[in-house]
Amino acid sequence: MAAFDQDRDGHRPDYHLLTKSPIARVGTAEVLANLTGWLQDEGYHLIEVQASWLISAHMIRDLTAMSQNDCSSDGCWQCLSGSVGGILFDAPAGATGVVLVLKDFGVYAGHRYGDAMTLLDIVASCAWRALSLGRRVLCLAHVEQADIPLPRPGPFIAGSAEWAWQDHVARLKR
Repeated sequence: MAAFDQDRDGHRPDYHLLTKSPIARVGTAEVLANLTGWLQDEGYHLIEVQASWLISAHMIRDLTAMSQNDCSSDGCWQCLSGSVGGILFDAPAGATGVVLVLKDFGVYAGHRYGDAMTLLDIVASCAWRALSLGRRVLCLAHVEQADIPLPRPGPFIAGSAEWAWQDHVARLKR
């Protein structure tokens, strides 16, 4: 994974997703599918989590199991931080970067807003550490509910009117 370079990568959509935050809010499933498809075509390793199930009591166990960690209820957020950090740092060889896709994150945030924001803070912190070491790390939070604010506002890709993804990609190929 190579670090971003403004001169070389300034025209790329993935570079612009990181202008303010490694976390981008995506407002429709269609745009999320287009965006993740493009990122995958560009060599990114995608880690998809159906975030709506995070409302269950097994959230920490299930997320930490992705990195083969076993966390007790004591210090669960700290354990989750280590797990997320491991997931974001351990990209397959040859991958352009890592993208954590939180599908239906708005459902989770609507039920457990405080926990959802803590999770985003953990992801952002781990992503910034990875970025400072030259890795490309993004998190796409799929939130269709307009009334759910996200911390550290990054790009908001609401839908086709705001982000004409196909047009943008076509312009890049010219």
